[in-house]
Amino acid sequence: MTREAKGVIIYYNIFIIGCQLKMKIITFDFDNTMAMSYMDTTGDKPNPVFQEYNYKIIDEIKKNIEEGNEVYLVTSRKESLEKYFPKLSIPFHLKQLGLDEYFLPDRLFYTNAGSKYPILLKLGTELHYDDDIEEHSDALDNEYQVKQPLDGFPDSDIVGKVGIFDSKGNILILQRSDEGHYWDLPGGHIKHIEVARVPNGVKDGTEREVFEETGLLLPFLKDLMVYDFNYRGKSHEINIYITQLDSEKPYVRLDIQDHIENIDYKWLSMEEIEQYLIKSTTNLRKMHSELSVMKQIFETNEPYQLKMKKKHLKGKKNMVGFGKNKNFGGGKGHSRPEMSRSKSAPPMAETIGDGAWPKKFFKERKLEENDEKSKKKVKIKVKITKKQLKAAIIKGNPEHLKKNPDISKKFYNEIAQMLKNQGFLVDFHESEAYSWPGKPKKMVYDLWIGHSLGSDRLEGAVEDGYTRKVIGFGVPDPKNQPFLAINHPNDDPKVGKVSGDEHYSLSSNMKAALKGIFDDLKGSKLDEKRKKRKKRAKKRQKSRKNKAKSVYLGGYFNLYDGDSGGGDGGGGE
Repeated sequence: MTREAKGVIIYYNIFIIGCQLKMKIITFDFDNTMAMSYMDTTGDKPNPVFQEYNYKIIDEIKKNIEEGNEVYLVTSRKESLEKYFPKLSIPFHLKQLGLDEYFLPDRLFYTNAGSKYPILLKLGTELHYDDDIEEHSDALDNEYQVKQPLDGFPDSDIVGKVGIFDSKGNILILQRSDEGHYWDLPGGHIKHIEVARVPNGVKDGTEREVFEETGLLLPFLKDLMVYDFNYRGKSHEINIYITQLDSEKPYVRLDIQDHIENIDYKWLSMEEIEQYLIKSTTNLRKMHSELSVMKQIFETNEPYQLKMKKKHLKGKKNMVGFGKNKNFGGGKGHSRPEMSRSKSAPPMAETIGDGAWPKKFFKERKLEENDEKSKKKVKIKVKITKKQLKAAIIKGNPEHLKKNPDISKKFYNEIAQMLKNQGFLVDFHESEAYSWPGKPKKMVYDLWIGHSLGSDRLEGAVEDGYTRKVIGFGVPDPKNQPFLAINHPNDDPKVGKVSGDEHYSLSSNMKAALKGIFDDLKGSKLDEKRKKRKKRAKKRQKSRKNKAKSVYLGGYFNLYDGDSGGGDGGGGE
């Protein structure tokens, strides 16, 4: 072998070692990250539309693979539906792109409509690409970064702006960073590829723009006005929407802006805004003028109804639109089910007790029922109870607990308090070999939290086994555990050795992982303000029940609790 050949081999080996040392973990969403698509609902039938591949992201994937980084796909699709639509499935697209040999099953994760957050933490991702703004929200102030895959697509001449009301009727305004420092509404230019997604592309793009400027997730968008605006000889279509949040003056995250477009913000009443109109954009002045003449901006239940309407279509598509029946309606000759919103209650349910329906109506109805002699009187009692979530905390090695009584007690109590704040019932268990908390092989607890030796000694510690969720703290080699595991910072990885205070500390990683589990188990992100809202709603409901002489039961059950914003279109993400 020549000297030159030996040199090449040595250089290659050094290069490989360098790549290994610098290896990163990069994760990618699929729908509307790699493959751009949406669901067209304008016709009689919902039509999944594939737009194009995002080759900028695909090139980024190939680049990271070539550099020796660990690359994974994490999608919120339901894995069980992939086989029914083979030409829409992720494996099909990966084969089309020549990436199927790399993304084997161990590199492709399905969350089945759940949050990607726990999986991303378990994988230890440093950078994640995702179009879903809720995934961006989950990652704020945490250990990994999320990038928007739409950045490579050009802006259109269509602009979306939003008048955001808080629960007290204050409106959010932003001070721009460009010349003049004018006050404006949140929002910006919609991408061309978003505009093409009829009928909701412009609204989805507006929600994305608002989040990128403020960090706020909007529950719904109500149309207010559309007008044309000429700037430097170019015409722009301005869409102004309004929405209402369920909290008072929430914190606005100006620090998350990639480019500092806004330098300040204020929550102001309609009257207070007037003094800022002298130095404001046309958007803000037009919104203020329009709202000033409106007697009522939001109807009593309008925000709730619009929010439910937003979630309903996606839910119905997933529940009945993409089932096993390929004929979409019961077999050959049947039609697809309607995708419009189902009725939530009997037509009169909303007005009972308000005096809107005359007594004569009820008398006539009663006479009609009496005429049907064959009709049996049936009393149906419906009781819907919400099961309280239960969690078990399995403590670590009893010998170590004896040596560190104070700090260990504080550590476990801190975990318990986090659980209680989220409405969990909490029980403590001692570490016992080959044991499970509760009755043998019964799902008594929704969540197991094992610490140190308490994690190692859990029999059946798998999700959806004897419990719904499992997480281990202070576990050596966390990546090779059968459940989500996080070790303490700077803790000794050797079994049986602990580093004192470090072993009994609740790190930011652990708190973030628990937050993700809370979201999955509860189906939504609950905070104290939402709890107060529920309490007020329950009080109002009780008051109405006491006033009503007759009660008519009917209900719309939201069977699917998926994303409510930022959607991933027809891909089902």
